Amino acid sequence: MLSVRKSALQCATDVLNVHPGVQEVREMWVEGVFPRVDDNETSVQEKTFLLMEEKILQGVISQNVQDQSLSWDLLAFLSTEKGNRLRIYLQKAIRHWNRQQKVTKTLVQKIVYNLNNDDRKVPAWMTLKNDDAVPQRSNHSKACHRELEAKRS
Repeated sequence: MLSVRKSALQCATDVLNVHPGVQEVREMWVEGVFPRVDDNETSVQEKTFLLMEEKILQGVISQNVQDQSLSWDLLAFLSTEKGNRLRIYLQKAIRHWNRQQKVTKTLVQKIVYNLNNDDRKVPAWMTLKNDDAVPQRSNHSKACHRELEAKRS
């Protein structure tokens, strides 16, 4: 069953890669992949974190407009009523990425920058409101928190 779950994650991602502009595919990917964060098998969890990192973290900071758009579309789904119940998995992923020091100053700055974008404002706030989105002990934490406070004003 382990290999089936890992294969299912990869198949869902393959479909997303082929059809990133189809809303139903994006929703299917989030609904199928995100809950595997809580899988009882560590290797499935790690595969899930890796795929989420590729599509969310790397997409947000990517120079590729399509990758950025996909990341923000995935985050936007989480800010809908239908996607709301899946946010907890993003929070767990962010905590995981923080422990691995993958939540970088550049990432936080990109998210903060998108607070000015009407289409991305809600998912940006949703992501940043998670206490783990801006690591408290990091060198850039104070600057990021100041930047956030300035945006709120």
